[in-house]
Amino acid sequence: MKFSHLLQLLILLVIASSFSCSPNQSAQNWVRKTEHQWSSWEKNQPQWLETLDTSTLQKQLAFLTMAQQKAQKWLDRPIDTAIKINIENLHSRLNLAKNRLERQQIDPSVYNLGLRLQTLYLAQTTLEKTDLKKLAVDLDQAGRYYILARQKLKKPIAESCDSAVHQHITGITFLLARLSPKLDSTKLPKEKKAFLQKKIDRACFYMKDYLAWCRSMAFELRDSARY
Repeated sequence: MKFSHLLQLLILLVIASSFSCSPNQSAQNWVRKTEHQWSSWEKNQPQWLETLDTSTLQKQLAFLTMAQQKAQKWLDRPIDTAIKINIENLHSRLNLAKNRLERQQIDPSVYNLGLRLQTLYLAQTTLEKTDLKKLAVDLDQAGRYYILARQKLKKPIAESCDSAVHQHITGITFLLARLSPKLDSTKLPKEKKAFLQKKIDRACFYMKDYLAWCRSMAFELRDSARY
């Protein structure tokens, strides 16, 4: 009697163990874990994705690459159709995220502080105090913004360098021809206007420097392609 009871218990344990380790269950667990991990990273990404630091960019790209490879292995296995659809959806989502991050390593036009500022301040006819405080913070990012850009651009593409040049000409024009006049029209004291204007000029300096770097990179890339 005791032996029979023990045998039944062992059989139940074996069945439960095989079910918990089934391909379908394992695949579903992997989807949940991967989605949770990526969602937590997405929540902590900066508002301007291109300001992601170099180390975090590399970690996220490594994670996405491994996750896509694992997703493909699951898709090649005979698992439940509904679970496969979940994996395909996750695979597509991760692929889009990976493409966005990879652009930071090849496309210099991804980085454009002037375009960011134009998006934020072009439509505003007047700059309020809160706008001016935020503007000062945004302008102060210029130095680090373009240092990060050059750190992450491992293999820039010549055509993208050309695009970055044209976009930065537009961005610099916006700062000097549109934003500066808006600053002059505010009721700020002269010294505060001058203080903010220096920040604008400083940001333009970094943008012009990056523009020149993009021109130089485009020339080098095309020159090296000839040989």
